[in-house]
Amino acid sequence: MNFMKARIVLPLLGLLCGVTSLSASSVLIGNLTNYSSGDDTLLSQYYATTNTSTSSGKAIGFTMGSTDYNLDSVTLRLRETTGAAPVVEIWAGTTTAITGTSALLTLTTPTGVSTTTFSSAVFTAPSTLTLTAGTTYYVVLRETGTETDWSYSSTASNRAATGLTGVTAVNRLIGFAGSSPSTWTFASGVNNWFEIGVSAVPEPTTASGLWFGVVLCLGTLLRRRYHAV
Repeated sequence: MNFMKARIVLPLLGLLCGVTSLSASSVLIGNLTNYSSGDDTLLSQYYATTNTSTSSGKAIGFTMGSTDYNLDSVTLRLRETTGAAPVVEIWAGTTTAITGTSALLTLTTPTGVSTTTFSSAVFTAPSTLTLTAGTTYYVVLRETGTETDWSYSSTASNRAATGLTGVTAVNRLIGFAGSSPSTWTFASGVNNWFEIGVSAVPEPTTASGLWFGVVLCLGTLLRRRYHAV
């Protein structure tokens, strides 16, 4: 009886593990794997202001490869002043510009970001946003309170963004005076510290097939237990 149970339970565990693996998070693109302690150079300071000569945000663009992914999080190396209220959004775009009149998604802002030293601030997706293969998107940071500082590496080679197959970094844009990201045209030559976390998009046929297998295994186990009594 124990041998028969093993023949049923072990494949069942394999099926369950297959379902779980669909939601494992990966780095879509970023440069934080190059980060070493203390490598935080102050480059970008953003303010909520109407002053046309003062920057209020920055965007880093990327183009997807041949696979869709669901967005999990965006991690940035930030330092905030008291009263800072940074907002991180995902916008649609082209390789040269941000498009649309509003964000595709506004991420949840973490609490407790340091006001004295730079730290990794993880902005999480509050709902599902599927990043579609071949499409260009921008991670947009905007300050709506006092001031947020976003660091970068002092070593040029560490600023290069790498990621999953086919995913590439494109344009970087800076906004001024609290303007809409779709109007940003000032290009930046530097990648700040960033990382985009994603999960695989579950295939409905795959997931349903796995659970159908689970049901069949459980049914077989119950029938054999019944006949063994």
